[in-house]
Amino acid sequence: SEAQALRIAAARAAHAAGIAVMPLCVQSKKPARQGWQMADFPDSTVTAEWARVANIGFRTGSISKGLVVIDVDPGADISCLGELPDTVTVLTGRTNAVTGQRGMHLYLRTSCDLKNSVSKLCDFIDIRAENGYVVAPGSTHPETGLQYEFKPGFGLGEIEIAQLPQHLLDRIEPKSKAEPVTKQNQTLPWIEQVPLELRIEAGR
Repeated sequence: SEAQALRIAAARAAHAAGIAVMPLCVQSKKPARQGWQMADFPDSTVTAEWARVANIGFRTGSISKGLVVIDVDPGADISCLGELPDTVTVLTGRTNAVTGQRGMHLYLRTSCDLKNSVSKLCDFIDIRAENGYVVAPGSTHPETGLQYEFKPGFGLGEIEIAQLPQHLLDRIEPKSKAEPVTKQNQTLPWIEQVPLELRIEAGR
């Protein structure tokens, strides 16, 4: 199907961009597996199989090279975010019943260790960061039946994921609290699959 093809393409593009894919339940936003926060960076053939059979998600935070997603509900006043760089953008499966406006996921990157938050920046605008995830393009919204899809021209592979602007970082996490993600978290995904004990031993 068209949705299946979009999911598989999105999974491949995510893998190429260093974004960890995770399986979701069929036509659901819920993770298909418990303990997904502890899972290793998955192999591309495995993620393609997940995408073939059901909805998929993209993990945020250090596992995905510091990916932060600003989750904008339909009808939210995005002007409260100030000036934003052009970046990878997904139109979500949620719509405003009155205006028909769709929600958005804005993909950004940061070297700081940020937590997930709800309406911290503005009303109806959430942050998905460390140990978070978002529903990926090609997946079907459980209530509306609409597909998540990349905004035309703003898909993975079409545009770079921009850095989280400093003015937003200051609002999400005051400077005294923001901690840079360790170099270990910024290395290539395969290193995440090496047990910690072996990494420590190698370091010695």
